[in-house]
Amino acid sequence: MSARRLDLVLLWHMHQPDYRDHASGEFALPWVYLHAIKDYADMAWHLERHEVRA
Repeated sequence: MSARRLDLVLLWHMHQPDYRDHASGEFALPWVYLHAIKDYADMAWHLERHEVRA
C-alpha cells in the first residue's frame, strides 16, 4: 500500500469572553487577556513541533 497525503483542517477555537469596560475600553480583568496570549503562543509551538504548515 502506498503512502497517501491527507489534507486536514483544524479549527482551534479558544473562547475568551470580552472583559473590557465598554465605557472606557480598558480590560476589567487583564489576567484573562494575558492567559489568552500565553495559549496562542503554545498553539504555534505545537504546530511547529509537528511540522504542520499553517
